[in-house]
Amino acid sequence: MKLLLVEDNRELSFWMTRLLEQSGYAVEQAFSGGDALQFLMTQNYDAVLLDLMLPDMKGQVVLKHLRDRNDAVPVLIISAQDALQDIVGHLDLGADDYLVKPVNII
Repeated sequence: MKLLLVEDNRELSFWMTRLLEQSGYAVEQAFSGGDALQFLMTQNYDAVLLDLMLPDMKGQVVLKHLRDRNDAVPVLIISAQDALQDIVGHLDLGADDYLVKPVNII
């Protein structure tokens, strides 16, 4: 399974990538929304793990772009934004699930 991890915190991104690869996933990293859109226009992924607070554009813009072009790739939002209206709003925008940081993997 090929994943795109969109996370601007490089340390967290590398840590998450290592854990996912140890679990058998192929992972590509994007550190900005622009990078994510480039990857998504040129390659196919089985799922996208998407942070919302990116340096150049919000994750919502990436998600909206995907859904506007009818791309049905599953998108898991991974964000520190934990307000119910944020979660519901992103699910309404087309996210498939929402995971609140920090994530406990134990």
